[in-house]
Amino acid sequence: MNTIWHFVISFILVLPFGWKTALIVALGSILIDIDHLYLPISLRKTSKKQVIKLWRQETKHHRPHFFLFHTIEFIILFLITSYFINYYLFLIAIGFFLHLVEDIVCYILHYKSLKPWANYLSLIAYLSKK
Repeated sequence: MNTIWHFVISFILVLPFGWKTALIVALGSILIDIDHLYLPISLRKTSKKQVIKLWRQETKHHRPHFFLFHTIEFIILFLITSYFINYYLFLIAIGFFLHLVEDIVCYILHYKSLKPWANYLSLIAYLSKK
């Protein structure tokens, strides 16, 4: 799903709780994608132009990859710890959670299956298969 759509959908879903809360959650729903930068860096694509090109290719083709912030374990741990640390950090964690839910819904609706991505949604499952 496009980053803009993640922002818009998350913002609208949380808007009943206030626009400031919705804004923080929506920002969290796009901040999660920072883990997508690992792939271009691991492939030694370090120029800004190369990173943007690879990012666009990946979002266009939706190839399944492992992204740490997109795992169920990470998000649960982030939600629990942020709840006790800071309210605003907790709102960002909610954004991470909403992003993952939106991705899952998108995969199921668009590809009629979650199977190619299921192996990457759990850190434990991913590590046990390596």
